[in-house]
Amino acid sequence: MNQCPLCNDTSAYIERSESIHIECRTCGIYKLNRKAFDDLPTEHRLQPNLFKVSIYNMFRTVRNLPIMTYFINDDLSQITPRATLAEIIEQFPTHVSNRADRVLLTLSIKSKFAGHRLRLLNQIKDHPY
Repeated sequence: MNQCPLCNDTSAYIERSESIHIECRTCGIYKLNRKAFDDLPTEHRLQPNLFKVSIYNMFRTVRNLPIMTYFINDDLSQITPRATLAEIIEQFPTHVSNRADRVLLTLSIKSKFAGHRLRLLNQIKDHPY
């Protein structure tokens, strides 16, 4: 069973190689290094905040930014772009106004013109959080 390590969606596509490539309809497209993929289920301090990484990554996916590789601890590899899960959780916007700005930016990216009707439910699965 392919289960997204961030949101537990069981329909995620997971390709295992040097790093784990994941395509999830909730979280978008991202990679985990092998250690993060193996250790994430036991990282109890991160578990309650993984939805923040999921939302951050979907925002990157919608904006067509390069695929991010996530680590639990900083890694000295040359993979870019990369970040630790704790860094993403720490940077998550805490004010409603900042979150609203991101939603509006995402909608503007998806809109072809002002007043364009969007059908988001077919494109993106909403977060269960």
